[in-house]
Amino acid sequence: MDTKKNWKIAILFICVFATKISAQTPFTKRQVYNFNPGDVMQTTNKYTQTPGPPIYETDSIAERWTSKLGDTIFYKIKHTYFRAPSCQSCTAEIVVSTVKMEVTDLDSIVKHENKTARMELHDSFFMFCSKNVWAKVPGKDDSLCFEPIAHYTYVVEGLGGPYFHLVYRKQIPWFNDRQLTYYKKNGVECGNFVSGIEKLNQLNFEISISPNPCSDYTLLKFPKRMNHATLVVHSIDGKLLRSIYEIQGMEYIFHKDGLKPGIYIIAISNNGEIGSQKLIVEN
Repeated sequence: MDTKKNWKIAILFICVFATKISAQTPFTKRQVYNFNPGDVMQTTNKYTQTPGPPIYETDSIAERWTSKLGDTIFYKIKHTYFRAPSCQSCTAEIVVSTVKMEVTDLDSIVKHENKTARMELHDSFFMFCSKNVWAKVPGKDDSLCFEPIAHYTYVVEGLGGPYFHLVYRKQIPWFNDRQLTYYKKNGVECGNFVSGIEKLNQLNFEISISPNPCSDYTLLKFPKRMNHATLVVHSIDGKLLRSIYEIQGMEYIFHKDGLKPGIYIIAISNNGEIGSQKLIVEN
């Protein structure tokens, strides 16, 4: 549909395609992080220096409750990380986890992080797809000696953020992109939802990792007993780095054994069922 195509284009250039609104007031946390059970937000993450398809991350609001004083909101969120196979023989990367979110200081102003070091960001307020947007648009940079050279960031009323678009110069220009490309709020949808339905249906359980990040070893816990299971470790770009066979029981101590600092995907298959989780390795 044209609406879906326009959303994917306009969200990247929201200052061009959006409609300016009259109320130009910075948003509070209460406005931006006002989610309800059933709300869904999906971001599309692209990195020009990382080969392969984009990453789709989906947050589905499962529960919401407030503190007794009403000054803090708590959320239980189902988070899905999905990246399609990068080649015909490759497998999709899928991680489903439960995230708890806490929002305090509800009437304080949402912060936009300026990563450009030298570039001044200016406020812009728009209405896009029936939602109010507060963006920080970069001004003119007086030097190209600092990275990144541009940083466009925005938050959406009732849909979170900040979402961003970073541009780096170095030898060959590249960018780091995390854009809101789909939402469902109060039964109203906008955008183009992407999911790996067949793969997601195979994901039957979650892996608990503690500590995460880890510096030497970490404990993997499974919600069910493993029987001759196979555990694999992939890099974030889909390369198979390690396979461990014949795992038994409900726990396994995993040693990083030469893994460099970074983000990895740990997955385990057990009698046709699959569980996976992100692992962060530190020095």
